[in-house]
Amino acid sequence: MPATILSVATAVPANIVTSDDVKAYFPKAFNLDDRRLASIHSVVDHARIRKRHFLFPLDYTITPRPLEQISCEYKTHAIALGRQAAEAALAHAGLTPADINLFITVSCTGVMIPSLDAYLINSMGFRPNVKRLPITELGCAA
Repeated sequence: MPATILSVATAVPANIVTSDDVKAYFPKAFNLDDRRLASIHSVVDHARIRKRHFLFPLDYTITPRPLEQISCEYKTHAIALGRQAAEAALAHAGLTPADINLFITVSCTGVMIPSLDAYLINSMGFRPNVKRLPITELGCAA
């Protein structure tokens, strides 16, 4: 039987950040001279990404935090958002986790070991032999 994608779903955090917000916050987050700041603004403008979804407001996001805290925040929210997306995709397709042969997750925001798919497979009732394809760390601008 050929592979078939019956459903996909996306879950995003509630905080919306526009490209103008990003450009306004760059000088607050990084010490850049005018030439470099203009280059960054050009990249933001030409990326054609008008908005992004962040877990936290920008003021908190740019506040330095220990890597352990950032990783913990990512893990907690990635699992919750991943579960939300998986449940929506399953519902849209009229399937249960046990019906799935290949489980694909995509995130370039943080790193988890084991990866997001492993947490969801174990907590949602996917078969132990479900194939996994975690796509991570490939860059959100790509």
